[in-house]
Amino acid sequence: MKDALAQATSTILTITTAHLSAATCAALCAQETPISCYPNEYGAFVFVRPDDLENTPADLAAVLTFARARGFAWIKFDCDALAVPGLAHFDW
Repeated sequence: MKDALAQATSTILTITTAHLSAATCAALCAQETPISCYPNEYGAFVFVRPDDLENTPADLAAVLTFARARGFAWIKFDCDALAVPGLAHFDW
């Protein structure tokens, strides 16, 4: 049972939308990037894909790389979430 639960569990990194530029956040939420995104009124859920990040905005690619290196499967960008040290921060 424990193995089945482990396989059905995903980890989510919850961080501020300010780790993205306003332009990238708008493009992501409008689904104008090659990244799978589920926008909501506070930001968006983004699946951390294992494939390449070609044609992905640099700020988004940096966050995806950060999350992937730490074993996260999803990112929850939330306008009210905390900033993570080591990632770019945009004031918008």
